[in-house]
Amino acid sequence: MTSIGKLTCCSQEVVGSVTDSSSDGDRKQGRGIREVVTAMTNTTTTTTTTTAASSSVLRSPTSTPVRTIRIFTGLGAIFDCNIVVASSAITRWTHNGMVVRESNNTRPSPDGQNLTILSVSTLDAGVYCCLGGNGTQPEWSSCTRLDVRTGPQITRPPINVTALANTRTSLRCGATGNPSPVVIWEREGYPIEIDQRKSILPSGNLRIKELQLSDGGRYRCVASNEYGQTYSNYAYLTIQVPAEILQGPSNRNVSFGTEVTLSCFVWGIPQPNITWYKNGKSLSPRFSTIQNIKRLIYPETNTTYTESMLTVKATSPSNYTCEARNQHSGGVTVLRRTGRVVITDKSKYQSPAGYCAPYSGRMCRKHVGSRMVWYNSSLENPEQQNEAIVRALEIELLSTVSGMCRPVAEALLCHYAFPSCDTDTGEPRPAPLCREQCLAVRNILCFQEWALLNEKKRSGIYLRSRGHFRLPVCEELPSFINGTRSCSNASVFEMKSEMVTVDCYRGKGRYYQGTLNVTESGYACQPWAAQEPHQHDRLPEYFPELQNAENNCRNPGGEEPQPWCYTTNLRPRWEKCNIPRCEDE
Repeated sequence: MTSIGKLTCCSQEVVGSVTDSSSDGDRKQGRGIREVVTAMTNTTTTTTTTTAASSSVLRSPTSTPVRTIRIFTGLGAIFDCNIVVASSAITRWTHNGMVVRESNNTRPSPDGQNLTILSVSTLDAGVYCCLGGNGTQPEWSSCTRLDVRTGPQITRPPINVTALANTRTSLRCGATGNPSPVVIWEREGYPIEIDQRKSILPSGNLRIKELQLSDGGRYRCVASNEYGQTYSNYAYLTIQVPAEILQGPSNRNVSFGTEVTLSCFVWGIPQPNITWYKNGKSLSPRFSTIQNIKRLIYPETNTTYTESMLTVKATSPSNYTCEARNQHSGGVTVLRRTGRVVITDKSKYQSPAGYCAPYSGRMCRKHVGSRMVWYNSSLENPEQQNEAIVRALEIELLSTVSGMCRPVAEALLCHYAFPSCDTDTGEPRPAPLCREQCLAVRNILCFQEWALLNEKKRSGIYLRSRGHFRLPVCEELPSFINGTRSCSNASVFEMKSEMVTVDCYRGKGRYYQGTLNVTESGYACQPWAAQEPHQHDRLPEYFPELQNAENNCRNPGGEEPQPWCYTTNLRPRWEKCNIPRCEDE
């Protein structure tokens, strides 16, 4: 068992200091108390005791002045009530006015003559009084104040903070100790210089005004007093900057068909997202050339700005808008700058005169129905003339193409010959073919046939019955997803809800919409919207059966005998999926 040596508080200091406030006169009159302070060790210590000058019982209520003992936390303390009283006198101890009960750490002696605290903590600080007398009211008392000394402790360490540049913020730090510790701050391991922007509050918090990018980094607080020093964990201060457009697209005057590159210089922290718009409608990077280049702007903070370049072919006067957007601790910042591209030779982009009327022919009834279509009034008899060209091409061209190509080529031809009527501008004009459908027919379903037509064209060989029809340039057509004008939806691909299956497939499985996403050899499927590791043209915007398909097995356009997918391996590029046929097949 650990022994407790004794030291009289008034004659020797153990840890810190002991202050005795009683006077010589008090001790001579026989009123006194002995306090013993000791460390919890097996070391024998010297004890000096202040005793009462008289052995007679105190007959009138009296008390001695309060004395103060300073002791470091974790040490032991013994308070002695060293006064000779009659055997019938009652002695008890109080702590801050409350009677002290025996506990694991606090032990009054059976006769009440001393009080032992085995290990002093900050909760033990306060005034201890030895009270005694023969009646219900104490006739005498002697009190000692216990001042518990502690080393510094950080009770509220700093946490990561994100703030906007040119605002102010605070990094918290709460510390305790006795005596109260002094708090300083470090950034990246070096003490912070206090100036007009930086100050340490009485609470220990660090306040920084007019935040700069250079203020970002690792911070910690340091608390110290005469008993030691302690460090907090590191916390990160991140400085953010709302999106800013340093330079937007400029106005351009160009000739019809000119390739125009527009630039937009953007920066912010976090790096802003950049979106381009044509006449208020967003442009997909897939159908316009958008290149984002990051360039260093602040080497000391590794901050970059982005130059976004949009390349388009000028076929009509248009407004091009660069939008920069970033989300930061202060909310969301969205900025826009617009440049206008003007066509100088107007005659080349103006739509020919025409009128809208219901389709009344027979060749394209299946695809066009009787809806309003646009007719070119510059032709002598536009309705009959276009009908005759379609009939002739049906024989010369469509009768020679593959079974997979023919229905989609026919639909595209009819919507080219009899485009939907676009009245968005107030005057009737033709709605061109939709870019996505044109690309799907050219690149996938009629790839060989389209390539053959282009090869003959380069050799000067043309279809005899083409009339004024020309093979469209798909990239120049508006998008039906996010285009800037209307387009004629040829409904090349349609989802037939009555044909959809999820557990098996019918026919070629074109309308299979299940969730299997591994091939028959166990390879994981590549998402249809992704271009890695395999680039391809079978995109969700082309095929409705790929909408929300993620990386599930599909057969877009019914090209293959059953559902399949691109693999996430370099080899094989694609493979069929092990999906059963429906039992009713």
